[in-house]
Amino acid sequence: MNWLIISIFAYFLNAIAGLIDKILLKKSIPEPVVYTFYVGVLSLAALVLIPWGFQYPGLNLLLISLFAGFIFILALWLLYILLKKEEISRIIPLVGGFSSVFVFLSAHLFSLEKLSSKQILAFIIILIGGFLISLKKGPIKFLSKKIFFLGLLNSSLFALFYILSKFVYLNHPFISSFVWLRIGGGLGVLILFFIPRNREKILAAIKKSNIGIGKIFLFGQGCGALSFLFVNYAIFLGSVSLVNALQGTQYGFLFLMAIIFSKRFPHLLEEKLTTKIVFQKAISIVLIGLGIFILFINQ
Repeated sequence: MNWLIISIFAYFLNAIAGLIDKILLKKSIPEPVVYTFYVGVLSLAALVLIPWGFQYPGLNLLLISLFAGFIFILALWLLYILLKKEEISRIIPLVGGFSSVFVFLSAHLFSLEKLSSKQILAFIIILIGGFLISLKKGPIKFLSKKIFFLGLLNSSLFALFYILSKFVYLNHPFISSFVWLRIGGGLGVLILFFIPRNREKILAAIKKSNIGIGKIFLFGQGCGALSFLFVNYAIFLGSVSLVNALQGTQYGFLFLMAIIFSKRFPHLLEEKLTTKIVFQKAISIVLIGLGIFILFINQ
């Protein structure tokens, strides 16, 4: 099993997690900061990996790891705000598409990696497919300017996290790096919690917690946690630019899931599935598949 297969499987799991996130943010856990808090706390489960290779990375790598984990929590918070406001099959491609571009440019600017011409071609094709699937009401109209700007900001935060993570992985063993990044995320959650307004919302949500909803949330976050682990391992093994570009597979999985669940729960997902939109997204999935094919034959 190589980084390409690991990435695709990771984004399938993340599609499941994203769908559950959207449903819970819409109905059961409406406050993005509360959702971010829960996710951040659960991510500390990575501490169970400590017996398998945890070590002190040195002051510089330690600070970079903690900062990267903190940035990831901020990026999650903004992502959940966007998911609450817009369709999941548009927000995820928007954020993922631009973050892939930012990661690609940054990785080359700082000489973290170098792609072949065929890999760059695959990268571009996958990105085109990702952008196409995020277009709203036809091939030329984007989301509102506010959502688009916030999506751009969210993309830059995720890109910063992945670039910093790749740097840490290049200079430190995987398990130890992963744990330190999660500890940074835990510190980010603490900072959010110490903001009085956020703390009130989080404590109120805990008092109103529902066991049934909790099981759904834990399942979604279990998928998300495994996805995060596999994505980071794929970044450790391969190209951070290509792993990020492969988020295009997640868009395809999300689209198929949205078709299935929007018919049963249209008030939750609010996905508009006209013939033109289905055709547009189908073409984008074909492009994403073509890019993946190019990567497979050039392994």
